[in-house]
Amino acid sequence: MNDIKLSEFDILGFFDIDDNTFIEEFVTPLGNGKFLSRNEIYYKKRTCEECSKLREKCKQILSSKNLNYKKQFIVFEYMLNCSAKVFYTQLQNKVANKENQYELAKKCFEEDCENLICTLTNNKINLSEMILPGGEESTEKRFIELDNKALLLMFCSQLPLTGNSKVILTGLGGILLGPFIKTIHGCDYAVAPLSAYKGAKELLAENKASLKDYLAEPEILDSDSEFVFLDDNVGTGGTMRMLVKMLQEEGKSCRCGAAQYNWINYNKVETGEKTIDRFKPDDIDFLTKFNYPGIHLLEHAIIEHLIPYGGDDYIAYLKSKSYRRDNASDLETLANKGERYANASGVFFTDDEINASKGEKRVNKTSLELIKKIDEKIKGTEPTY
Repeated sequence: MNDIKLSEFDILGFFDIDDNTFIEEFVTPLGNGKFLSRNEIYYKKRTCEECSKLREKCKQILSSKNLNYKKQFIVFEYMLNCSAKVFYTQLQNKVANKENQYELAKKCFEEDCENLICTLTNNKINLSEMILPGGEESTEKRFIELDNKALLLMFCSQLPLTGNSKVILTGLGGILLGPFIKTIHGCDYAVAPLSAYKGAKELLAENKASLKDYLAEPEILDSDSEFVFLDDNVGTGGTMRMLVKMLQEEGKSCRCGAAQYNWINYNKVETGEKTIDRFKPDDIDFLTKFNYPGIHLLEHAIIEHLIPYGGDDYIAYLKSKSYRRDNASDLETLANKGERYANASGVFFTDDEINASKGEKRVNKTSLELIKKIDEKIKGTEPTY
Protein backbone atom coordinates (compact mmCIF):
# COMPACT_ATOMS: atom_id res chain seq x y z
CA MET A 1 0.00 0.00 0.00
CA ASN A 2 1.29 3.48 -0.86
CA ASP A 3 2.53 5.41 2.17
CA ILE A 4 2.62 8.84 0.49
CA LYS A 5 -0.19 11.33 1.13
CA LEU A 6 -0.47 14.53 -0.88
CA SER A 7 -1.08 16.41 2.36
CA GLU A 8 2.48 15.61 3.48
CA PHE A 9 4.11 17.75 0.77
CA ASP A 10 5.14 21.23 1.86
CA ILE A 11 4.90 24.37 -0.24
CA LEU A 12 8.09 23.55 -2.20
CA GLY A 13 7.39 19.84 -2.57
CA PHE A 14 9.47 18.46 0.32
CA PHE A 15 8.13 15.91 2.80
CA ASP A 16 9.57 14.21 5.89
CA ILE A 17 10.81 10.62 6.02
CA ASP A 18 11.71 8.49 9.04
CA ASP A 19 14.61 6.47 7.61
CA ASN A 20 17.39 7.27 5.14
CA THR A 21 18.73 3.76 4.47
CA PHE A 22 20.00 3.46 0.83
CA ILE A 23 19.19 7.15 0.11
CA GLU A 24 21.57 8.89 2.53
CA GLU A 25 23.03 11.18 -0.15
CA PHE A 26 19.64 12.49 -1.27
CA VAL A 27 18.04 13.65 1.99
CA THR A 28 18.64 16.27 4.70
CA PRO A 29 18.89 15.24 8.37
CA LEU A 30 16.63 16.94 10.92
CA GLY A 31 17.16 17.47 14.63
CA ASN A 32 14.23 15.19 15.50
CA GLY A 33 15.86 12.18 13.84
CA LYS A 34 13.81 12.43 10.66
CA PHE A 35 14.93 13.57 7.20
CA LEU A 36 13.78 15.99 4.49
CA SER A 37 13.16 14.39 1.10
CA ARG A 38 15.62 16.67 -0.74
CA ASN A 39 18.96 18.29 0.01
CA GLU A 40 21.34 20.78 -1.59
CA ILE A 41 22.38 18.20 -4.22
CA TYR A 42 18.91 18.49 -5.78
CA TYR A 43 19.51 22.19 -6.50
CA LYS A 44 23.14 21.99 -7.60
CA LYS A 45 23.95 23.39 -11.04
CA ARG A 46 25.20 20.56 -13.26
CA THR A 47 26.42 19.80 -16.74
CA CYS A 48 24.37 17.47 -18.91
CA GLU A 49 26.98 14.75 -18.30
CA GLU A 50 26.68 15.12 -14.52
CA CYS A 51 22.89 14.91 -14.79
CA SER A 52 23.16 11.77 -16.91
CA LYS A 53 25.52 10.08 -14.45
CA LEU A 54 23.36 10.93 -11.45
CA ARG A 55 20.29 9.58 -13.23
CA GLU A 56 22.09 6.29 -13.97
CA LYS A 57 23.13 6.09 -10.32
CA CYS A 58 19.50 6.53 -9.30
CA LYS A 59 18.44 3.74 -11.68
CA GLN A 60 21.01 1.42 -10.13
CA ILE A 61 19.65 2.15 -6.64
CA LEU A 62 16.07 1.53 -7.77
CA SER A 63 16.93 -1.77 -9.43
CA SER A 64 19.15 -3.15 -6.66
CA LYS A 65 17.56 -1.95 -3.41
CA ASN A 66 14.24 -2.78 -1.78
CA LEU A 67 12.81 0.70 -1.35
CA ASN A 68 9.43 1.67 0.06
CA TYR A 69 7.22 4.08 -1.88
CA LYS A 70 8.55 7.21 -0.24
CA LYS A 71 12.15 6.27 -0.98
CA GLN A 72 11.27 5.27 -4.54
CA PHE A 73 9.60 8.62 -5.00
CA ILE A 74 12.66 10.50 -3.71
CA VAL A 75 14.96 8.68 -6.14
CA PHE A 76 12.58 9.20 -9.08
CA GLU A 77 12.30 12.87 -8.19
CA TYR A 78 16.07 13.25 -8.50
CA MET A 79 15.93 11.42 -11.84
CA LEU A 80 13.15 13.68 -13.10
CA ASN A 81 15.01 16.78 -11.96
CA CYS A 82 18.04 15.67 -13.99
CA SER A 83 16.07 14.81 -17.11
CA ALA A 84 14.03 18.03 -16.93
CA LYS A 85 17.20 20.14 -16.88
CA VAL A 86 18.78 18.23 -19.79
CA PHE A 87 15.52 18.30 -21.74
CA TYR A 88 15.32 22.09 -21.38
CA THR A 89 18.93 22.44 -22.58
CA GLN A 90 18.35 20.20 -25.60
CA LEU A 91 15.08 22.02 -26.32
CA GLN A 92 16.90 25.34 -26.59
CA ASN A 93 19.52 23.75 -28.82
CA LYS A 94 16.90 22.39 -31.20
CA VAL A 95 14.99 25.69 -31.34
CA ALA A 96 18.29 27.43 -32.17
CA ASN A 97 19.06 24.82 -34.86
CA LYS A 98 22.14 23.66 -32.96
CA GLU A 99 23.33 20.08 -32.68
CA ASN A 100 21.05 18.39 -30.17
CA GLN A 101 19.71 15.16 -28.72
CA TYR A 102 16.26 16.55 -28.08
CA GLU A 103 14.22 13.45 -28.92
CA LEU A 104 16.16 11.16 -26.56
CA ALA A 105 16.13 13.76 -23.78
CA LYS A 106 12.35 14.09 -24.13
CA LYS A 107 11.82 10.32 -23.96
CA CYS A 108 13.88 10.11 -20.74
CA PHE A 109 12.02 13.11 -19.31
CA GLU A 110 8.63 11.54 -20.00
CA GLU A 111 9.65 8.12 -18.70
CA ASP A 112 10.91 9.61 -15.43
CA CYS A 113 7.71 11.59 -14.99
CA GLU A 114 5.50 8.58 -15.70
CA ASN A 115 7.42 6.44 -13.20
CA LEU A 116 7.20 9.15 -10.55
CA ILE A 117 3.42 9.39 -11.03
CA CYS A 118 3.16 5.58 -10.91
CA THR A 119 5.00 5.65 -7.59
CA LEU A 120 2.61 8.29 -6.26
CA THR A 121 -0.46 6.39 -7.43
CA ASN A 122 0.62 2.85 -6.56
CA ASN A 123 1.08 1.66 -10.15
CA LYS A 124 3.81 -0.43 -11.73
CA ILE A 125 7.02 1.35 -12.73
CA ASN A 126 9.02 0.63 -15.88
CA LEU A 127 12.76 1.34 -15.97
CA SER A 128 14.13 1.25 -19.52
CA GLU A 129 17.76 1.18 -20.62
CA MET A 130 17.58 4.67 -22.14
CA ILE A 131 20.47 6.87 -21.04
CA LEU A 132 19.99 10.61 -20.69
CA PRO A 133 22.18 12.57 -23.16
CA GLY A 134 25.40 13.85 -21.62
CA GLY A 135 27.99 16.40 -22.68
CA GLU A 136 29.81 19.24 -20.96
CA GLU A 137 27.12 21.81 -21.69
CA SER A 138 25.74 23.40 -18.52
CA THR A 139 22.08 23.06 -17.67
CA GLU A 140 19.84 25.93 -16.61
CA LYS A 141 20.85 27.53 -13.31
CA ARG A 142 17.32 28.72 -12.50
CA PHE A 143 15.06 26.62 -10.33
CA ILE A 144 11.96 24.93 -11.71
CA GLU A 145 9.33 26.99 -9.89
CA LEU A 146 6.40 24.57 -10.06
CA ASP A 147 8.21 21.59 -8.53
CA ASN A 148 5.61 20.48 -6.00
CA LYS A 149 4.53 17.10 -7.33
CA ALA A 150 1.40 17.00 -5.14
CA LEU A 151 0.18 20.30 -6.58
CA LEU A 152 1.12 19.19 -10.10
CA LEU A 153 -0.80 15.93 -9.77
CA MET A 154 -3.82 17.62 -8.22
CA PHE A 155 -4.00 20.34 -10.90
CA CYS A 156 -3.18 18.23 -13.97
CA SER A 157 -5.42 15.31 -13.05
CA GLN A 158 -8.51 17.52 -12.74
CA LEU A 159 -8.11 19.45 -16.01
CA PRO A 160 -10.93 18.59 -18.45
CA LEU A 161 -8.64 17.66 -21.35
CA THR A 162 -8.90 14.99 -24.01
CA GLY A 163 -6.16 13.11 -25.80
CA ASN A 164 -6.73 15.36 -28.81
CA SER A 165 -5.89 18.57 -26.90
CA LYS A 166 -2.56 20.17 -27.79
CA VAL A 167 -0.84 21.76 -24.79
CA ILE A 168 1.58 24.68 -25.15
CA LEU A 169 3.88 25.66 -22.27
CA THR A 170 5.90 28.85 -22.20
CA GLY A 171 8.98 28.35 -20.03
CA LEU A 172 11.08 26.48 -17.49
CA GLY A 173 8.86 27.24 -14.49
CA GLY A 174 6.01 25.03 -15.65
CA ILE A 175 8.00 22.54 -17.70
CA LEU A 176 6.80 19.57 -15.63
CA LEU A 177 3.20 20.26 -16.67
CA GLY A 178 3.93 18.75 -20.09
CA PRO A 179 4.85 15.17 -19.15
CA PHE A 180 2.37 15.17 -16.25
CA ILE A 181 -0.47 15.96 -18.64
CA LYS A 182 0.77 13.51 -21.27
CA THR A 183 0.92 10.71 -18.68
CA ILE A 184 -2.53 11.48 -17.29
CA HIS A 185 -4.48 12.63 -20.37
CA GLY A 186 -2.41 11.42 -23.32
CA CYS A 187 -2.06 14.93 -24.74
CA ASP A 188 0.77 16.06 -26.99
CA TYR A 189 2.62 19.11 -25.67
CA ALA A 190 5.29 21.55 -26.77
CA VAL A 191 7.41 24.01 -24.82
CA ALA A 192 8.20 27.50 -26.08
CA PRO A 193 11.18 28.68 -23.97
CA LEU A 194 10.38 32.36 -24.46
CA SER A 195 12.25 33.53 -21.36
CA ALA A 196 15.47 32.05 -22.77
CA TYR A 197 15.41 34.48 -25.71
CA LYS A 198 15.78 38.18 -25.02
CA GLY A 199 13.05 40.20 -26.67
CA ALA A 200 11.03 37.16 -27.76
CA LYS A 201 7.77 38.36 -26.23
CA GLU A 202 8.18 41.82 -27.78
CA LEU A 203 8.89 40.33 -31.22
CA LEU A 204 5.76 38.17 -30.95
CA ALA A 205 3.65 41.12 -29.81
CA GLU A 206 4.85 43.20 -32.79
CA ASN A 207 4.24 40.31 -35.24
CA LYS A 208 7.96 40.24 -36.05
CA ALA A 209 8.20 36.59 -35.05
CA SER A 210 5.96 33.55 -34.99
CA LEU A 211 5.33 31.20 -32.09
CA LYS A 212 6.62 28.44 -34.38
CA ASP A 213 10.05 30.11 -34.23
CA TYR A 214 10.32 29.14 -30.56
CA LEU A 215 9.03 25.57 -30.69
CA ALA A 216 11.08 22.40 -31.10
CA GLU A 217 8.00 20.84 -32.73
CA PRO A 218 6.41 23.74 -34.65
CA GLU A 219 4.18 21.32 -36.57
CA ILE A 220 2.00 20.98 -33.47
CA LEU A 221 0.46 24.34 -34.39
CA ASP A 222 -0.79 22.91 -37.69
CA SER A 223 -3.31 20.77 -35.83
CA ASP A 224 -7.06 21.46 -36.02
CA SER A 225 -7.44 20.31 -32.41
CA GLU A 226 -8.04 22.51 -29.40
CA PHE A 227 -4.98 24.33 -28.05
CA VAL A 228 -4.48 24.74 -24.31
CA PHE A 229 -1.92 27.27 -23.03
CA LEU A 230 -0.70 26.47 -19.53
CA ASP A 231 1.82 28.00 -17.17
CA ASP A 232 3.10 27.43 -13.67
CA ASN A 233 1.71 30.77 -12.48
CA VAL A 234 -0.05 33.87 -13.73
CA GLY A 235 0.63 37.37 -12.49
CA THR A 236 -0.58 39.72 -15.22
CA GLY A 237 -1.58 37.10 -17.79
CA GLY A 238 -0.20 39.28 -20.57
CA THR A 239 1.89 36.66 -22.36
CA MET A 240 -0.91 34.11 -22.23
CA ARG A 241 -3.49 36.58 -23.58
CA MET A 242 -1.14 37.52 -26.41
CA LEU A 243 -0.52 33.92 -27.46
CA VAL A 244 -4.19 32.95 -27.24
CA LYS A 245 -5.13 35.95 -29.35
CA MET A 246 -2.51 35.06 -31.98
CA LEU A 247 -3.94 31.58 -32.48
CA GLN A 248 -7.56 32.68 -32.27
CA GLU A 249 -6.91 35.14 -35.09
CA GLU A 250 -5.80 32.13 -37.14
CA GLY A 251 -9.14 30.46 -36.42
CA LYS A 252 -7.81 28.13 -33.71
CA SER A 253 -9.81 27.05 -30.67
CA CYS A 254 -7.92 27.97 -27.50
CA ARG A 255 -8.23 27.70 -23.74
CA CYS A 256 -5.76 28.78 -21.08
CA GLY A 257 -4.89 28.60 -17.41
CA ALA A 258 -2.22 28.03 -14.78
CA ALA A 259 -1.69 26.10 -11.58
CA GLN A 260 -1.22 29.20 -9.40
CA TYR A 261 -2.23 32.86 -9.48
CA ASN A 262 -0.79 35.92 -7.79
CA TRP A 263 -3.94 36.71 -5.83
CA ILE A 264 -2.04 38.96 -3.43
CA ASN A 265 -0.92 41.30 -6.21
CA TYR A 266 -4.39 41.06 -7.71
CA ASN A 267 -5.76 42.43 -4.44
CA LYS A 268 -3.09 45.13 -4.23
CA VAL A 269 -4.27 46.46 -7.59
CA GLU A 270 -7.87 46.34 -6.32
CA THR A 271 -6.98 48.43 -3.25
CA GLY A 272 -4.81 50.87 -5.21
CA GLU A 273 -1.58 49.76 -3.54
CA LYS A 274 -0.19 48.80 -6.97
CA THR A 275 -0.93 50.02 -10.50
CA ILE A 276 0.34 47.05 -12.51
CA ASP A 277 -1.55 45.03 -15.10
CA ARG A 278 -3.39 41.99 -13.78
CA PHE A 279 -5.22 39.00 -15.20
CA LYS A 280 -8.99 38.99 -15.75
CA PRO A 281 -10.74 36.01 -14.11
CA ASP A 282 -13.28 35.63 -16.91
CA ASP A 283 -10.48 35.51 -19.53
CA ILE A 284 -9.13 32.33 -17.96
CA ASP A 285 -10.60 28.88 -18.50
CA PHE A 286 -8.66 27.08 -15.77
CA LEU A 287 -8.50 29.36 -12.76
CA THR A 288 -7.49 28.02 -9.34
CA LYS A 289 -7.49 29.29 -5.77
CA PHE A 290 -3.83 28.40 -5.33
CA ASN A 291 -1.91 31.56 -4.51
CA TYR A 292 1.49 31.90 -6.16
CA PRO A 293 3.97 32.20 -3.26
CA GLY A 294 6.65 33.85 -5.41
CA ILE A 295 10.15 32.97 -6.58
CA HIS A 296 11.64 34.78 -3.59
CA LEU A 297 10.16 32.28 -1.14
CA LEU A 298 11.76 29.42 -3.09
CA GLU A 299 15.13 31.14 -3.37
CA HIS A 300 15.25 32.24 0.26
CA ALA A 301 14.19 28.82 1.56
CA ILE A 302 16.86 27.00 -0.46
CA ILE A 303 19.74 29.46 -0.87
CA GLU A 304 19.55 31.28 2.46
CA HIS A 305 18.31 28.53 4.76
CA LEU A 306 18.51 24.90 3.52
CA ILE A 307 21.96 25.02 1.88
CA PRO A 308 23.91 27.02 4.48
CA TYR A 309 22.09 26.04 7.68
CA GLY A 310 20.30 22.73 7.05
CA GLY A 311 16.84 21.24 7.34
CA ASP A 312 15.73 22.64 10.69
CA ASP A 313 16.43 26.20 9.55
CA TYR A 314 14.56 25.51 6.29
CA ILE A 315 11.51 24.34 8.26
CA ALA A 316 11.72 27.30 10.66
CA TYR A 317 11.75 29.70 7.71
CA LEU A 318 8.68 28.12 6.11
CA LYS A 319 6.85 28.14 9.45
CA SER A 320 7.61 31.86 9.75
CA LYS A 321 5.77 32.28 6.43
CA SER A 322 2.73 30.32 7.74
CA TYR A 323 3.59 27.06 5.94
CA ARG A 324 4.23 23.60 7.42
CA ARG A 325 1.45 24.18 9.92
CA ASP A 326 0.18 21.41 12.19
CA ASN A 327 -3.52 22.01 11.48
CA ALA A 328 -3.49 22.34 7.67
CA SER A 329 -1.53 21.04 4.70
CA ASP A 330 0.38 23.55 2.60
CA LEU A 331 -2.01 22.82 -0.29
CA GLU A 332 -4.89 23.93 1.95
CA THR A 333 -2.92 27.00 3.00
CA LEU A 334 -2.24 27.94 -0.63
CA ALA A 335 -5.91 27.55 -1.57
CA ASN A 336 -7.23 29.35 1.51
CA LYS A 337 -4.84 32.27 1.06
CA GLY A 338 -5.78 32.61 -2.60
CA GLU A 339 -9.50 32.50 -1.84
CA ARG A 340 -9.15 35.10 0.91
CA TYR A 341 -7.40 37.63 -1.35
CA ALA A 342 -9.68 36.82 -4.29
CA ASN A 343 -12.82 37.37 -2.19
CA ALA A 344 -11.39 40.64 -0.88
CA SER A 345 -11.05 41.70 -4.53
CA GLY A 346 -14.63 40.79 -5.47
CA VAL A 347 -13.83 37.40 -6.99
CA PHE A 348 -16.00 34.59 -5.60
CA PHE A 349 -15.75 30.95 -6.63
CA THR A 350 -19.47 30.18 -6.66
CA ASP A 351 -22.32 29.88 -9.16
CA ASP A 352 -24.11 32.85 -7.58
CA GLU A 353 -24.97 35.84 -9.73
CA ILE A 354 -22.35 38.59 -9.52
CA ASN A 355 -23.08 42.17 -8.52
CA ALA A 356 -21.03 44.21 -10.98
CA SER A 357 -21.99 47.46 -9.25
CA LYS A 358 -20.08 46.22 -6.19
CA GLY A 359 -17.03 45.37 -8.25
CA GLU A 360 -17.63 41.62 -8.29
CA LYS A 361 -15.96 39.71 -11.13
CA ARG A 362 -17.26 36.71 -13.02
CA VAL A 363 -15.44 33.37 -13.00
CA ASN A 364 -15.87 30.99 -15.94
CA LYS A 365 -17.88 27.81 -15.48
CA THR A 366 -14.88 25.66 -16.44
CA SER A 367 -12.87 27.30 -13.67
CA LEU A 368 -15.63 26.75 -11.12
CA GLU A 369 -15.81 23.05 -12.02
CA LEU A 370 -12.02 22.71 -11.78
CA ILE A 371 -11.92 24.47 -8.41
CA LYS A 372 -14.66 22.23 -7.02
CA LYS A 373 -12.78 19.09 -8.08
CA ILE A 374 -9.51 20.36 -6.61
CA ASP A 375 -11.27 21.25 -3.34
CA GLU A 376 -12.51 17.66 -3.09
CA LYS A 377 -8.99 16.35 -3.73
CA ILE A 378 -7.51 18.63 -1.06
CA LYS A 379 -9.97 17.28 1.48
CA GLY A 380 -9.23 13.68 0.51
CA THR A 381 -5.46 14.15 -0.14
CA GLU A 382 -5.36 10.73 -1.80
CA PRO A 383 -2.60 10.35 -4.46
CA THR A 384 -4.94 9.28 -7.27
CA TYR A 385 -6.08 10.68 -10.61
